Amino acid sequence: MSARSDRRYWALWWLIVIISLWLRTGFPIHGVGPSGYDDELFIRQARFLGNLQWLGPYGDQTLAKGMFYPLFILVAFLLAIPLNIAEQAVYLAVSACAGVLVLRVTASRRLALALFALLAFNPIVWNPEMSRVIREGLYISLSLGVVLLAVRLAFPGDASRFWRAGGWGAALGFVLGAFWLTREEGPWILPAVATTILISLLGIGRARSVAPSIRAWLRTVGLPLVAAGATFALSIAAVATMNEARYGVFITNEFKAAPFLRAYGAVSRIGQDHWWRFVVFPKDARARAYAVSPAARELGPVLDGPAGQAWARDGCVVKEAAACPEIPSDVFMWAFREAVATAGHYGSAPEAMRFYDRLARETNDACAAKRIPCGPARATMMPVFHWRYLGDALRDALPIGQLMLTSAGSHVATASSIGPAPGLAILADLAGSIDTAPQTGFVLSGWAASPSGAPGLAIRSRTGAPLDIRTTQAPGQDAADLAPGWSATSFTFRTNCQPGACDLIVTSPGHADAAIPLDDTLKQGSVLDNATLRVAFDYVAVRDARSRRPRGRPRSSRPVELLS
Repeated sequence: MSARSDRRYWALWWLIVIISLWLRTGFPIHGVGPSGYDDELFIRQARFLGNLQWLGPYGDQTLAKGMFYPLFILVAFLLAIPLNIAEQAVYLAVSACAGVLVLRVTASRRLALALFALLAFNPIVWNPEMSRVIREGLYISLSLGVVLLAVRLAFPGDASRFWRAGGWGAALGFVLGAFWLTREEGPWILPAVATTILISLLGIGRARSVAPSIRAWLRTVGLPLVAAGATFALSIAAVATMNEARYGVFITNEFKAAPFLRAYGAVSRIGQDHWWRFVVFPKDARARAYAVSPAARELGPVLDGPAGQAWARDGCVVKEAAACPEIPSDVFMWAFREAVATAGHYGSAPEAMRFYDRLARETNDACAAKRIPCGPARATMMPVFHWRYLGDALRDALPIGQLMLTSAGSHVATASSIGPAPGLAILADLAGSIDTAPQTGFVLSGWAASPSGAPGLAIRSRTGAPLDIRTTQAPGQDAADLAPGWSATSFTFRTNCQPGACDLIVTSPGHADAAIPLDDTLKQGSVLDNATLRVAFDYVAVRDARSRRPRGRPRSSRPVELLS
């Protein structure tokens, strides 16, 4: 190929990079100001890192998530690169590595360029969630980078370049360490890496001269793998050492800490009268734990109180379910940690770990003594296995495959930030320009009850304008806590109604309709309580007009005023 054709070829690569970055600028960063478990947490920790205060003062959120994403935010800030562009640049670099790897193996320039173009314009990166201040935008790149480096290391091609192979090994160890310190479920990628290495080893068996092949493999693959392992171990140890120096515990993340896993495993092994799908620690299991463990009883005020009910409805909204009488597994770990913090055990990391150890010991001792029914001992967050999961996996395999191939239900869009101006200003300080376009629409969840029968609910526009409304209603579990004869309805509404333009209409048999205004005064925990009607909102979130996804955690409590 001529030098001119060569320049044209690589110019196409750079053109793809420029167009991809340009498109990403059309998807500005948005943040959720009140999201203390995501956006706010990452920005806050990035600020502490920038002030040389490591991850800041200790609390129940300090070591809840990996520290690499806050570090990435800080590096992007120091380089004066907006966060969304920094994430896209890393993704394009990894995508280019994939294309170059294909070019190296196949010698097909067209195939390499096509792969790079497909990755560069991957529709997932244009999803609104990918422009939020959360880890997934970086995690995609790190995941792909680990697999690509494993392939490059397992099939070096040129057996004489030992030191270069060692460099690739160190690169794999570093990227794997960054991957491991970004999210908590890192082990899922290990089978992919192990399979790649296994295929490389199987190539030795097909060689005519096995012994020389083994020596060559050890030199060009085995020793670089040692370098990868050493680099990975050093990166993990460095973070754990910093945490020990700052907080007194040699861990990278509390969700991976042995005491937490033992405690979580202990409460999840307690026998349940009726198996609940997606429920780790239901009411009957909690009652058994409280009977045998003083530590477990300390969790009761949160898990059995209003906070626990709010967590249950929060998970209910995420699952788009009609009713969630128990805290579902996707939010239980946060409710669990909040219960421990409310009990006063997050004054320091060693104190928190001692409490988790005590909870695990008391529960497991009661199980061993057969004072309560329990399953096998466990120290993991993995759910207890049920054979019906195999049927579920087979049933869902086809729809999941279709989702992966077609991105069905996903959409290309931007989203607005949510939260008070001071909170968004903090996000913009490190992440770059924040989209603060007007917010419209609501996601509501709660219950209504009346002594004359289960109420009906609807959303009505004050101007008669058509609305996009999705709703689920079901008999309310909260009725059991009301006076005899009362009936309740649990509800979830998703609507594009603008604040102040609609009312929630509550109809109860034999009584006048009540109209609750949907505006900025509506907050989580709001309760209407009179002799004929009770209404409670357990989840209220503002909804971006350009996205169907709710933004934000439940809001704080505030009284509701009726229009009529």
